[in-house]
Amino acid sequence: MRFNILLLGLAVTSLIACHREQAPQYITGFIDTTTSEGAIIIDSMGSGHTLGFIIDENTTYEESGLIEGNIAEIMYVPTEEQTPVAISITTDDTYPRVLGRWATPEGERTPIEIELLKHGKIHQRLPEGVLEYTAWQLMAKEDTIRLIGSLSLPPIAEKDKKKKAGKSDEEIQPAPRRKQAFTTIAVVGTESDRRTLTIINNKGQKSTLYKKE
Repeated sequence: MRFNILLLGLAVTSLIACHREQAPQYITGFIDTTTSEGAIIIDSMGSGHTLGFIIDENTTYEESGLIEGNIAEIMYVPTEEQTPVAISITTDDTYPRVLGRWATPEGERTPIEIELLKHGKIHQRLPEGVLEYTAWQLMAKEDTIRLIGSLSLPPIAEKDKKKKAGKSDEEIQPAPRRKQAFTTIAVVGTESDRRTLTIINNKGQKSTLYKKE
Protein backbone atom coordinates (compact mmCIF):
# COMPACT_ATOMS: atom_id res chain seq x y z
CA MET A 1 0.00 0.00 0.00
CA ARG A 2 2.76 2.43 0.93
CA PHE A 3 4.56 1.62 -2.31
CA ASN A 4 1.39 2.36 -4.31
CA ILE A 5 0.96 5.68 -2.51
CA LEU A 6 4.56 6.58 -3.36
CA LEU A 7 3.97 5.73 -7.03
CA LEU A 8 0.80 7.83 -7.06
CA GLY A 9 2.65 10.74 -5.47
CA LEU A 10 5.43 10.52 -8.06
CA ALA A 11 2.87 10.43 -10.89
CA VAL A 12 1.08 13.53 -9.58
CA THR A 13 4.40 15.34 -9.13
CA SER A 14 5.38 14.41 -12.69
CA LEU A 15 2.09 15.74 -14.10
CA ILE A 16 2.49 19.03 -12.22
CA ALA A 17 6.05 19.38 -13.47
CA CYS A 18 4.94 18.73 -17.07
CA HIS A 19 2.17 21.32 -16.71
CA ARG A 20 4.62 23.91 -15.38
CA GLU A 21 7.11 23.18 -18.14
CA GLN A 22 4.56 23.55 -20.93
CA ALA A 23 6.19 25.18 -23.93
CA PRO A 24 5.32 28.85 -24.55
CA GLN A 25 3.11 29.66 -27.53
CA TYR A 26 2.89 32.72 -29.78
CA ILE A 27 0.03 34.68 -31.27
CA THR A 28 0.23 37.67 -33.61
CA GLY A 29 -2.57 40.18 -34.07
CA PHE A 30 -3.68 43.78 -33.78
CA ILE A 31 -4.05 45.43 -30.39
CA ASP A 32 -7.77 45.90 -29.95
CA THR A 33 -7.84 47.31 -26.40
CA THR A 34 -5.54 47.99 -23.47
CA THR A 35 -6.96 48.36 -19.97
CA SER A 36 -5.88 50.14 -16.82
CA GLU A 37 -6.02 46.80 -15.01
CA GLY A 38 -2.95 45.61 -16.87
CA ALA A 39 -4.57 43.58 -19.63
CA ILE A 40 -4.31 43.56 -23.40
CA ILE A 41 -6.86 42.25 -25.89
CA ILE A 42 -5.61 41.02 -29.25
CA ASP A 43 -7.66 40.77 -32.43
CA SER A 44 -6.05 37.81 -34.20
CA MET A 45 -4.89 39.46 -37.45
CA GLY A 46 -8.16 41.32 -37.89
CA SER A 47 -10.32 38.19 -37.86
CA GLY A 48 -12.65 39.59 -35.18
CA HIS A 49 -11.65 36.74 -32.84
CA THR A 50 -10.19 38.38 -29.74
CA LEU A 51 -8.04 36.95 -26.95
CA GLY A 52 -7.12 38.60 -23.65
CA PHE A 53 -3.76 38.50 -21.85
CA ILE A 54 -2.64 39.79 -18.47
CA ILE A 55 0.35 42.12 -18.21
CA ASP A 56 2.19 41.83 -14.89
CA GLU A 57 5.56 42.87 -13.46
CA ASN A 58 7.28 39.96 -15.21
CA THR A 59 5.97 40.78 -18.70
CA THR A 60 8.62 42.16 -21.07
CA TYR A 61 7.32 44.91 -23.39
CA GLU A 62 7.75 48.49 -24.61
CA GLU A 63 4.99 50.66 -23.19
CA SER A 64 5.15 53.10 -26.12
CA GLY A 65 4.12 50.31 -28.48
CA LEU A 66 0.94 49.31 -26.63
CA ILE A 67 -1.35 51.40 -28.81
CA GLU A 68 -4.67 50.33 -30.29
CA GLY A 69 -4.22 49.18 -33.87
CA ASN A 70 -0.54 48.31 -33.55
CA ILE A 71 0.68 44.83 -34.49
CA ALA A 72 1.78 42.73 -31.51
CA GLU A 73 3.26 39.27 -31.03
CA ILE A 74 2.43 37.73 -27.66
CA MET A 75 4.45 34.94 -26.07
CA TYR A 76 2.48 33.14 -23.36
CA VAL A 77 1.88 29.80 -21.66
CA PRO A 78 -1.66 28.50 -22.25
CA THR A 79 -3.88 27.85 -19.25
CA GLU A 80 -7.37 26.43 -18.92
CA GLU A 81 -8.01 28.03 -15.54
CA GLN A 82 -7.64 31.77 -16.17
CA THR A 83 -6.58 34.43 -18.63
CA PRO A 84 -2.95 33.68 -19.55
CA VAL A 85 -0.17 36.02 -18.50
CA ALA A 86 1.88 37.50 -21.34
CA ILE A 87 5.55 36.55 -20.99
CA SER A 88 6.60 39.08 -23.61
CA ILE A 89 4.89 41.49 -26.02
CA THR A 90 6.71 42.57 -29.18
CA THR A 91 5.18 45.51 -31.04
CA ASP A 92 5.98 47.39 -34.24
CA ASP A 93 8.28 50.35 -33.51
CA THR A 94 7.15 52.31 -36.57
CA TYR A 95 3.49 52.54 -35.51
CA PRO A 96 3.84 55.06 -32.64
CA ARG A 97 6.31 57.14 -34.69
CA VAL A 98 3.94 57.82 -37.57
CA LEU A 99 0.82 58.70 -35.59
CA GLY A 100 0.02 62.40 -35.50
CA ARG A 101 -0.15 65.47 -37.75
CA TRP A 102 2.31 66.02 -40.60
CA ALA A 103 2.59 69.06 -42.87
CA THR A 104 4.84 70.50 -45.57
CA PRO A 105 6.56 73.84 -44.81
CA GLU A 106 4.70 77.05 -45.63
CA GLY A 107 5.10 78.25 -49.19
CA GLU A 108 5.15 74.81 -50.79
CA ARG A 109 3.68 74.72 -54.30
CA THR A 110 1.48 71.77 -53.34
CA PRO A 111 0.88 71.99 -49.58
CA ILE A 112 0.08 68.73 -47.80
CA GLU A 113 -1.24 68.35 -44.26
CA ILE A 114 -2.47 64.98 -43.03
CA GLU A 115 -3.09 63.35 -39.68
CA LEU A 116 -2.28 59.65 -39.41
CA LEU A 117 -4.72 58.05 -36.99
CA LYS A 118 -4.98 54.67 -35.27
CA HIS A 119 -6.17 51.63 -37.21
CA GLY A 120 -4.77 52.98 -40.50
CA LYS A 121 -7.11 55.95 -40.84
CA ILE A 122 -6.18 59.37 -42.26
CA HIS A 123 -7.69 62.81 -41.70
CA GLN A 124 -6.57 65.15 -44.47
CA ARG A 125 -6.58 68.95 -44.22
CA LEU A 126 -4.57 69.82 -47.38
CA PRO A 127 -4.72 69.71 -50.34
CA GLU A 128 -8.40 69.81 -51.23
CA GLY A 129 -10.02 68.31 -54.28
CA VAL A 130 -7.34 66.81 -56.53
CA LEU A 131 -5.29 64.61 -54.18
CA GLU A 132 -6.87 62.58 -51.39
CA TYR A 133 -5.14 60.25 -48.90
CA THR A 134 -7.60 57.70 -47.53
CA ALA A 135 -5.62 55.10 -45.52
CA TRP A 136 -2.17 53.97 -44.45
CA GLN A 137 -0.51 50.61 -43.72
CA LEU A 138 2.59 49.37 -41.95
CA MET A 139 5.22 47.64 -44.07
CA ALA A 140 7.84 45.03 -43.23
CA LYS A 141 10.67 47.57 -43.49
CA GLU A 142 11.13 49.68 -40.35
CA ASP A 143 10.09 53.35 -40.52
CA THR A 144 8.32 52.77 -43.85
CA ILE A 145 4.58 52.90 -44.48
CA ARG A 146 2.28 52.69 -47.48
CA LEU A 147 -0.15 55.53 -48.19
CA ILE A 148 -3.33 54.78 -50.11
CA GLY A 149 -5.41 57.39 -51.89
CA SER A 150 -6.98 58.63 -55.09
CA LEU A 151 -6.40 61.35 -57.68
CA SER A 152 -9.21 63.42 -59.17
CA LEU A 153 -8.45 63.73 -62.90
CA PRO A 154 -10.15 65.82 -65.62
CA PRO A 155 -12.78 64.03 -67.70
CA ILE A 156 -11.77 62.46 -71.01
CA ALA A 157 -12.26 65.02 -73.75
CA GLU A 158 -14.92 64.24 -76.38
CA LYS A 159 -14.36 66.37 -79.48
CA ASP A 160 -17.33 68.05 -81.13
CA LYS A 161 -19.77 66.38 -78.72
CA LYS A 162 -21.99 69.45 -78.63
CA LYS A 163 -22.07 69.82 -82.41
CA LYS A 164 -22.93 66.18 -82.98
CA ALA A 165 -25.69 66.24 -80.42
CA GLY A 166 -27.01 69.57 -81.61
CA LYS A 167 -27.35 70.86 -78.08
CA SER A 168 -26.64 74.25 -76.56
CA ASP A 169 -24.07 74.95 -73.84
CA GLU A 170 -26.84 75.11 -71.25
CA GLU A 171 -28.12 71.65 -72.21
CA ILE A 172 -24.74 69.96 -72.03
CA GLN A 173 -23.93 68.53 -68.59
CA PRO A 174 -20.25 68.68 -67.68
CA ALA A 175 -18.60 65.25 -67.59
CA PRO A 176 -17.61 64.09 -64.12
CA ARG A 177 -13.96 64.02 -63.08
CA ARG A 178 -12.24 60.63 -63.03
CA LYS A 179 -10.96 58.94 -59.86
CA GLN A 180 -7.66 57.08 -60.08
CA ALA A 181 -6.48 55.01 -57.12
CA PHE A 182 -2.82 55.08 -56.12
CA THR A 183 -0.40 53.82 -53.49
CA THR A 184 2.87 55.41 -52.49
CA ILE A 185 5.63 54.93 -49.95
CA ALA A 186 6.46 57.25 -47.05
CA VAL A 187 9.57 57.04 -44.89
CA VAL A 188 9.94 58.36 -41.33
CA GLY A 189 13.21 60.15 -40.56
CA THR A 190 14.76 63.09 -38.70
CA GLU A 191 16.09 66.47 -39.78
CA SER A 192 17.70 68.82 -37.26
CA ASP A 193 15.92 67.08 -34.37
CA ARG A 194 12.59 67.30 -36.19
CA ARG A 195 10.68 64.18 -37.20
CA THR A 196 10.05 63.98 -40.95
CA LEU A 197 7.77 61.95 -43.20
CA THR A 198 9.04 61.81 -46.79
CA ILE A 199 6.47 60.76 -49.38
CA ILE A 200 7.99 59.20 -52.50
CA ASN A 201 5.69 58.82 -55.49
CA ASN A 202 6.02 56.30 -58.32
CA LYS A 203 8.14 58.72 -60.35
CA GLY A 204 10.63 59.16 -57.51
CA GLN A 205 9.47 62.67 -56.65
CA LYS A 206 9.63 63.49 -52.93
CA SER A 207 7.56 65.64 -50.59
CA THR A 208 8.86 66.09 -47.05
CA LEU A 209 6.36 66.67 -44.26
CA TYR A 210 7.27 67.66 -40.69
CA LYS A 211 5.68 66.45 -37.47
CA LYS A 212 3.38 69.04 -35.88
CA GLU A 213 3.36 68.95 -32.09
